[in-house]
Amino acid sequence: MRYALGTGLKLTHPLLPFVTEEMWSHLSKDEDSFILDQSFPHPGELACFENYQVDKTIQKVSQIAKEIRSIKIRAGLKGKKDTNVFVDIPSSKSNNQDVFAVKNLIESLSDSKIQFGVPNPVEKSQYLVVIFPFHEETCKVSLLKVSPSATFSLWLRRN
Repeated sequence: MRYALGTGLKLTHPLLPFVTEEMWSHLSKDEDSFILDQSFPHPGELACFENYQVDKTIQKVSQIAKEIRSIKIRAGLKGKKDTNVFVDIPSSKSNNQDVFAVKNLIESLSDSKIQFGVPNPVEKSQYLVVIFPFHEETCKVSLLKVSPSATFSLWLRRN
């Protein structure tokens, strides 16, 4: 925590020198230390904090949540938290396992109830369907038009 705050103060110091010096005086163990005398962070120092798998997972979660919210707005269901969403992702793909682990995050971002799997079969004419590209796959989002609780289904298919 000290490292993160110290690095943030060093990066902000050129913009807010007096504020960052005051904050540094409270953060630093040495009372005679000034932030101005500290070395500026190098990009290589932060490389150990990069995690491309986590970045990719965040992008997937963000895209799924945005699409669900977008469809809910178009269907007039903005703000309804009881909307059921079905997400059917090929579980054999190892790069989709991360999506299963963050189900609660997707639910929170989309204000929906997420269920993995396929919804009960209903006539195709009762669904509003939107298809969008999803990384190396195609994602199909379906909204059940006749249900008062509005049920979505989300399929990911390999191209």
